[in-house]
Amino acid sequence: VVQQLPVVAVSSFATTIQPLMLNHCGTCHGPTSNSSFRLLRPAWAKSLPQRLTQRNLHTTLSLVDRESPEASPLLSIGLKPHGGAELPIFENTDHYQWQQLRAWVFQLATPSRETRPVAFASPDTILSRNTPHIAARPAELPGREPQSAMPGVNSPRTLPPPTSVGAAPLTAAPATLSPVKLPSAKQPYQPRDPFDPEIFNRRFFPDSR
Repeated sequence: VVQQLPVVAVSSFATTIQPLMLNHCGTCHGPTSNSSFRLLRPAWAKSLPQRLTQRNLHTTLSLVDRESPEASPLLSIGLKPHGGAELPIFENTDHYQWQQLRAWVFQLATPSRETRPVAFASPDTILSRNTPHIAARPAELPGREPQSAMPGVNSPRTLPPPTSVGAAPLTAAPATLSPVKLPSAKQPYQPRDPFDPEIFNRRFFPDSR
């Protein structure tokens, strides 16, 4: 049973709850008590060995209701006189040590269904269960011919093979380039005859040409 308890609850019992119980209840509920609720504490040792702590924890758990922690007898017994005592151990629920007992009892509470972790299916499982099978090819729309039968459109299987175009032969460039003849500037008119009338017209009537 101890191995199934929260680690923090076991640690709190050893450091806080067990000393509290031994101080308030150890006298009437010691090893020689006639009550069924008995706490063990060796008289020769200042600290309790782990074996005795586990037995005291097991005994204390008998007064804890893990399903309804608020209704645990461990919380109600200390608020009223019992065993022939005139006064209760704790005057009211505001007592600091009673609050420690209550906090420890609630550490032992069994998680309710509302607080228990919920197991969710993995996304892959949800998709495989709820998603319909998707066809490899999209369904053809009604009233339309399949794409492979449409006129003027070739399917990938009926495409003509590419036509190989022969490369034009390359000719080697000539080793030397022939000089390019540029038009020469207009040479001045040189008449053959020194008395040609063209000389007279060029000199005195240049705009008439």
